[in-house]
Amino acid sequence: MISSSTVHAFYFSAKYSSFSRAAEILETTQPNISGQIIKLEKDLDTILFIRKQGRVSLSKEGEKLYLVAEKIVNSYKEFDSVVEYFFEEEPIVIVTQPRLYTKYVAPYLTDDLINNNLFHIKTGELTAIKSWLDKEDADIVITEGLFDSHSRYINEGVIDVLKFSWAKKVNEQFDSPCPTLVHSKVWDHWHDLSSALNRNKEFKRKLIIDTPDFAERLIESGVGIGLLPNVMISNNANLEVCHGPTRNNVLGPICLYSKKYSQHKNLRSLVNMFKKESSDS
Repeated sequence: MISSSTVHAFYFSAKYSSFSRAAEILETTQPNISGQIIKLEKDLDTILFIRKQGRVSLSKEGEKLYLVAEKIVNSYKEFDSVVEYFFEEEPIVIVTQPRLYTKYVAPYLTDDLINNNLFHIKTGELTAIKSWLDKEDADIVITEGLFDSHSRYINEGVIDVLKFSWAKKVNEQFDSPCPTLVHSKVWDHWHDLSSALNRNKEFKRKLIIDTPDFAERLIESGVGIGLLPNVMISNNANLEVCHGPTRNNVLGPICLYSKKYSQHKNLRSLVNMFKKESSDS
């Protein structure tokens, strides 16, 4: 029975008319290739290569065998592709909001970490993140706000706290009740905004939106007041802190979640890394 190593030795020797080249491709020695070819010729009782002045070329019998060997080698390649497809490493999926990625994810994805793990980074707002959690499409979640307990995810705790204040366009004045931009249900739950609006009749719900970035643009255009990160207000000359239905300097948690039944062996060490690095920063 002819071994696969002998088939490859013959195929590459024939393809490149060189035992040395075949040895280089197969990462072996030229004498090893020559020995396999000699044994193959002996087993088949035929001459496969014509050797002349240090060069080799196929005999007529060798040309016939080359066509067969080519099909066999290609079938090996197809098999390898199928195996690679079925056993391909699944990426570790990390999801976060776009504005959180730079501070809470990117600095920790070192070259060494990336070389040893396959990552898929997804960014979206709270509605998208909640959907990914419900579909179990994330292994690690770093997000603004606290989600309700989830059967498939572990709340790893708060890794940072942001300060939020109510903001309006500079010098903008609103009649009572003041139009108030309220964030998505997750934010509503986080800050208890619905209760605050019910208690303060001088404010009126204007829009429900899903992201501070969008709220910033609306507030800047004079649509109403809204709750924004303090750093966002201080960096925008067109905005100023104002009175709102809740107190200012609201503390907003940045929370870390991990998939409870993830198959990734390195997931726990990654979660601990995010927790440690964030506590050290």
